[in-house]
Amino acid sequence: MPDSTLLRTITNPYMGLTNDVDITSNGNTIISGNGSVYCYSEGGCTTDKPGQFQFGIAGNLKRFLDNPGGNVYAIEYSPDETVIASGTGYNNNGDIKIYDNNFNLLRTLDGHQYETDGLVFTHDEQYLISGGDDGLVKAWDYNSGTLIRTLVHGDYLNGGTNVDVDASADGQYFSSAGQGYNMTVKIWRVSDGALIQTLPIDGGYGYNTARFSPDGKYIVSGTTQYEGRLGWHGEILVWRISDGALVKQYTEKEGSPLSGGIRTIAFSSLSKHLFAYSVSDKLKVIDFNAMASESIAAKKFTDNSQSNTSAFPNPFTSTTTIQYSIAAKQFVTLRVYDIHGTEVATLVNEEKPAGQYHVLFNPGKLMKGIYFYKLNAGSYSEVKQIILDK
Repeated sequence: MPDSTLLRTITNPYMGLTNDVDITSNGNTIISGNGSVYCYSEGGCTTDKPGQFQFGIAGNLKRFLDNPGGNVYAIEYSPDETVIASGTGYNNNGDIKIYDNNFNLLRTLDGHQYETDGLVFTHDEQYLISGGDDGLVKAWDYNSGTLIRTLVHGDYLNGGTNVDVDASADGQYFSSAGQGYNMTVKIWRVSDGALIQTLPIDGGYGYNTARFSPDGKYIVSGTTQYEGRLGWHGEILVWRISDGALVKQYTEKEGSPLSGGIRTIAFSSLSKHLFAYSVSDKLKVIDFNAMASESIAAKKFTDNSQSNTSAFPNPFTSTTTIQYSIAAKQFVTLRVYDIHGTEVATLVNEEKPAGQYHVLFNPGKLMKGIYFYKLNAGSYSEVKQIILDK
């Protein structure tokens, strides 16, 4: 575990709410994007100090731009760290602005409807990927400013506002993750924009961010969700990219939006083992290799003493029986999804007393292939794969 000693706190009289930061690979320079809007029923809305800043590692202010044309919701260095992309919003229709390393404006891109909320460069330095409040994901040639393609992540009812984006280290894929209802994480191929995986997040309304692991095997989502009687909580979900299987799901009880929720996740650029996420007023650092290991006991991350599941036969040709058990009276849902994350069946959706249960799943006219069933029992959640082979 790394030393968690606070080195310094950087403050500046020009800074408003800090929305995003990036740091050079040598650790010597930090950039931040700032600004917010506060709205009150009696006082209307007030803009809080939009700007973007460059600091030395010692905290000295190197340069700043206090009129970026709107609040800065995303800020990102290019891989060679000679270019800075800034995603703005609120009063300028979500423009994307490209600067050199001294904040000299090179070009302005017509980004998203009201806000550009996510920005990432592909590692070959060919594309800039953006996500916005309009539920769209856009790929740009940032050298020329040409829009290459526009993809639809979703809308408000399908987790498609304030879309966050990331790119895999091998340059093959980029991801999108949104805010709203029926949240999903989507993985796209860089070369042609093809949708590779749609990964479902079973819950109510929430916020969502996702990052690729350094080894390219997994994608990790950090969410803040509201689910009826469960209230607000945070979750970290780990998916295997090759087949979209959910291999770990960890509930973080401190995930209230009033305390920040899980809004930011990151991997160390120097180690494949360290993974960090922000929740409440804390920054937590864990060993990702242990978290993603599919051989480690799941009880380390979720309370499997409450419930367990199995399906037999699996693979199956006509029907399969899903068995689960719960240790106490609680509300239970059992749903089946296809490989694209679309729900195809709800098998259980009611409060159940403690005990062991068997549920028959008849696929009906479903096509052969891979499906997933997900059990939610209280705060426990488990996803397993079943194969229809008819």
